[in-house]
Amino acid sequence: MDIYRIFELENYSDDRGENVINFDLGVSEKFDFKLAQVNSGFSIKPYTLRGLHYQPEPYAQAKIVYCLSGSIFSVALDLRQESPTFGSCVSAILSGENHKAMYVPRGFAHGYVTLEPNTLMQWCVDNHFKKGSMKCVRWNSCNVNWPGNPDEYIVNERDSNAPLLSELL
Repeated sequence: MDIYRIFELENYSDDRGENVINFDLGVSEKFDFKLAQVNSGFSIKPYTLRGLHYQPEPYAQAKIVYCLSGSIFSVALDLRQESPTFGSCVSAILSGENHKAMYVPRGFAHGYVTLEPNTLMQWCVDNHFKKGSMKCVRWNSCNVNWPGNPDEYIVNERDSNAPLLSELL
């Protein structure tokens, strides 16, 4: 069964800084992941929330998500109706310092909230983005202990008004 995974990105540092291997074909083959596209997102303010987003088949995407600078609280929600973990969430803090990445399989929604100003994150996907096919589940309708004060989150209208997880049951 294809499940989410948290793993550490290989990095090399010295007194000049560091180099991080953000995508490694050998690692991605462990997930049966074939790279199609690399995307990035930049958020100026902390507590900017994006998600929980997904694309249904035939446009579904598996993702490898990581944070290049700053930090995010990353959440994956299992939307696979036949799965024993349907409706459950996993979360992790991904940052430029901890070099952790999250693998999010097809059939999961993904979202994140930034924890610092000027946060840059990137995600590799195994299928191209199809404009108009993106769907959303309301971020606060699943069992996640979001950090900080969610009343202070910066959330766009689409994500604020997305269907509740209970409406997908």
